[in-house]
Amino acid sequence: MRHLIRKTTLVFFILCLTTSAIKAKEPLKEKGLKSSSSNVSQKDTLTYTHPQLQYRISYPASFVIKPLAMAVSFSAPEEDKKFYFSPNVNIISQTFDTTTLSLDEFYESAKKSLLLRAPTTEIIEEKKTKVARVDSRRLVYRRKEKKAEFQFLQEIFIFKNRVYVITYTALVEQFNRYLPEVEKMIKSFEFIS
Repeated sequence: MRHLIRKTTLVFFILCLTTSAIKAKEPLKEKGLKSSSSNVSQKDTLTYTHPQLQYRISYPASFVIKPLAMAVSFSAPEEDKKFYFSPNVNIISQTFDTTTLSLDEFYESAKKSLLLRAPTTEIIEEKKTKVARVDSRRLVYRRKEKKAEFQFLQEIFIFKNRVYVITYTALVEQFNRYLPEVEKMIKSFEFIS
């Protein structure tokens, strides 16, 4: 019973964080965090390094970054005029006991919880992928929140007893516009420890 409560709490925590729209307003430089020009082929790219979790990711220099403890948010410069929403990429991490749940079990539990919490969710794509050479599960879905329709892309993976969720959130009409940049970000994600 204890494991079920912990599992449900973790799934709920991951879903709440990844589906919320975090709007970053403060540039990285003002926070004094690690950011540097990247050697990635895209010339206007910066690299963010998470100090505790020992990963790095390249992102477009035009994006605004906001670190939040074991999470970080990257917001696109564009803001929708009707809903005042900027497409964003969030990376969150939480400790995870791999002895009680595999990646596939966690993924299925998270998906089930998502569908129960938001029954109007439309699953668009599910597939097995790799992020940073680690097995991952990709989930792409749409759902309405109030009057706006959002599309989400999530990569869920486990590394060294931590679950990581990378979530790209955009209004449906913005989603494809930023998708190539988001795919480059996900591809650039790597662990440095």
